[in-house]
Amino acid sequence: MFNSILTFLGIFSVVAFLCYLSIVYIFPYLHRGRVAKAEMPEAWERVLNNDVKGFSDLNEAEQEEIKKLLKVYMAEKFFEPKRMKWDQQILICAYLAMAVHKKKGKYLTKLSTIKIGRTQKDGQGFLQVSSPEELLKVEYKKWF
Repeated sequence: MFNSILTFLGIFSVVAFLCYLSIVYIFPYLHRGRVAKAEMPEAWERVLNNDVKGFSDLNEAEQEEIKKLLKVYMAEKFFEPKRMKWDQQILICAYLAMAVHKKKGKYLTKLSTIKIGRTQKDGQGFLQVSSPEELLKVEYKKWF
C-alpha cells in the first residue's frame, strides 16, 4: 500500500513538472515562432519604412529580424496609455526591436508593459520613457 502511494506521488510530480515546463517554456516558444512567421500587414511596413529612423539603413537580414521581433512584441507587450494608436505601438515596438535585435534574450520576457509619459523610469515589469526614440538608449539587461 505504502509503495503504491509513493509510486503515484512520483508519477504525479513528474507529470506536474512536465506540465510546468510546457506552460512556461515550450508554449511561449511555439507561439513566438508562429507569430514571427505570420505575414506582416502593409500598414506596419509603411510605418517601419517611413517613420522608424535608421531602419532603411540596415541590411536585409537585420530588417527581417526586426520585423519578426516587431510581430512578437505587438502580440506580447502591453502599452499605456491604453488609448494609444496602433501606429504609435508599432513605432515603439520597432525601436525596441532595433535596440535589442543583436542581443541574447531578445524577447525581453520580464518586460510586460511599455509606458509613454513624461519621465523615464523603470519598474517591476514595466518601462516608462518620454518618446519612442528613447528606447534605443535604454539599458535592457534586467529584462532578459
